[in-house]
Amino acid sequence: MILAGCTTFGTQGAVEFVSRPDSIGKMLKEMSGSANEMKPFEALLHVKIARGVPADTELVTLRLR
Repeated sequence: MILAGCTTFGTQGAVEFVSRPDSIGKMLKEMSGSANEMKPFEALLHVKIARGVPADTELVTLRLR
């Protein structure tokens, strides 16, 4: 897994996104196929920063490779 953002805060938001069962669950629902046969993918996230910390992260788009 490679997680990267344009800033340190963006990367932190991506890490928090994949660390939360509810947010990663929403992303997996959008992927076709079973979890046992997961294919490579790319996900674009939008991270809102408030007072110097990631406040909210949402899935913008998902691309299966």
